[in-house]
This record gives sequence, C-alpha cells and structure tokens, in this order.
Amino acid sequence: MAYSLYEFFSTLQDYGIIEIALPFILVFAIMFAILEKTKIFGQDRKNISIVVSLVLAFIFVYFGPLETINKFLPSVSALAIAIIMLLILLGLFGWESRAPMGQLAVVVFVFALIAVIYLFGAAADWWSGWNDLTSYFGSDAISLIIILLVFGLVIAWVTASGTKEKKGFKLVNDISNFLSGK
Repeated sequence: MAYSLYEFFSTLQDYGIIEIALPFILVFAIMFAILEKTKIFGQDRKNISIVVSLVLAFIFVYFGPLETINKFLPSVSALAIAIIMLLILLGLFGWESRAPMGQLAVVVFVFALIAVIYLFGAAADWWSGWNDLTSYFGSDAISLIIILLVFGLVIAWVTASGTKEKKGFKLVNDISNFLSGK
C-alpha cells in the first residue's frame, strides 16, 4: 500500500503535531532567542534560558490562543514568502542592498506592521477581512481608490524624478532610488 504525502500530513495532524507541537516549537525558539540576545539571566546561562523558554512555551500551548495562532501563522508565512520573493526579484534585476534606507525603511516597516495587524485581526475574528471593506464601501469604490492611488503614485514619480530636491516628493525619490539601485 502506498503512503502519500497527504496521508503523512493528515497523520501528523491527527496526532496533534501540527496544531500543538509546531506552535510550541515556535514559542520556545522565539523566547529562547530573546532570552539569549538580551542576556537577562547573565552571560553563559543558557540552561536557565532553556528552562524558562520551555515553561513559557508549555504555558502558551496549554493556556494560549492556539486557534488564533494556527489561523494567523499561515497568513504571516505567505506575507513573508511574498516579501522574500520581492527581494529575490529585486536582486535578479541588479538591486544591491544598502543599510541606510531612510524613509523607505520606515514605510516598509509601517506597511508590514499594518499587514500583520490586519492578518492577526482577521485570524482572531475581529473582522472578516476583505469582506468588511467591500460591504462597507462597495467593490467599485475600493477598485476606484486603488486605481487612483496607483495613478497618483505614478504621476508623482514621473513629475518628481527630474528634481531630487522637492521636499514633498522625498518618499517618491527614495522609492525610485531604491528600485533603480542608486
């Protein structure tokens, strides 16, 4: 009898590996990394950090919001994969990373923070996601807003690309410099 990969993951789910063990490992790894990085318990006290991380991971799995985390993590993983794919595409077209990114780094951070809050809220059933926006504004209005934003950014980028000293278009210049590799 052949044993497929689908049956393998189904068996792991039946044993609770995916729903309990993976969040346990995730919380343990994050807590251990934080404790080791901050060195709260002192230098070379890895054994205490392991014990505290294990206890916190067990407490999280026993009392924590596992259902919300199990709905939230796939969305964040998809977001992380999308960001990594964007970086791969940028590298493919010759962009090189520079540490001081200025306002662009702040914009990317704020966008990622808003995306993570939105995904967590949707996983926690605080809102139903895209359906809330379309039921409140209507799909035509949202499409119009997106089109206007895209056209506005393109027009701002085209008109501001010749002069780099315009104060109102500093962010647009940062984005264009980022995309062109300057």
